[in-house]
Amino acid sequence: MDAFLSTGWLHYLGLVVMLFGIVLFWRGLWGGANGERGLARRGVEMLERLEGWRLTLVGLTLTGLGAAWFWDLRWLLVMSLGIGFAELHETSHILKAWRWDGGSTRKRTSTPPTYG
Repeated sequence: MDAFLSTGWLHYLGLVVMLFGIVLFWRGLWGGANGERGLARRGVEMLERLEGWRLTLVGLTLTGLGAAWFWDLRWLLVMSLGIGFAELHETSHILKAWRWDGGSTRKRTSTPPTYG
């Protein structure tokens, strides 16, 4: 078992985690194929923008974890886990409160933006 865990390829799994994190970061920033849930897109509702923010946070956290794994940086591991957990926790509660509608069974939707 020690020979399996001490192989050199295990070191490069950090790169795979980093690349996956960068893909999720990009997806959260610019949204899906139609631009839904994009943090940096114009004309996106606030609820979808918050969901994009959460996906961006997951991507940044995974990128930090992969970098910490690849370069064996314990401080980066702790910072990525700590900041990632705190921000994801807050964002999830904000999204839950946004969707909550006082016990109603219907899903709450946001109003379209008004200009002027």
